[in-house]
Amino acid sequence: MKRINKGFSICFLFLIFFSFCSFINIEQKEDAILGKWTEESGVRTIEIYKSGNEFFGKILSNKHESEDQLTPGTVMMDNFIYDKDNQNWQGKVVIPSKDINLNGKIILENE
Repeated sequence: MKRINKGFSICFLFLIFFSFCSFINIEQKEDAILGKWTEESGVRTIEIYKSGNEFFGKILSNKHESEDQLTPGTVMMDNFIYDKDNQNWQGKVVIPSKDINLNGKIILENE
């Protein structure tokens, strides 16, 4: 059995990855935020989903110990739309327990 050079394997994987990335269209970039996301602190997990051309985010879990914690199932991202020119998502962040609506923007640092 022949062994493949480790460096060759890594280069080959990068070549495949970059070839794949070059074929990503706008819709795939637009949907890049879909899925489950956990805050860096690990306190909240949010699921971002799409309905029509709008994106929403709901709390899946919240380990925050304050009284103001958002309960699982709470939709806190409302009507986010992908801006193709600026490659970001803009919409409203809602905190129902405090009756607060804020403008929000999502920018992916690393796809």
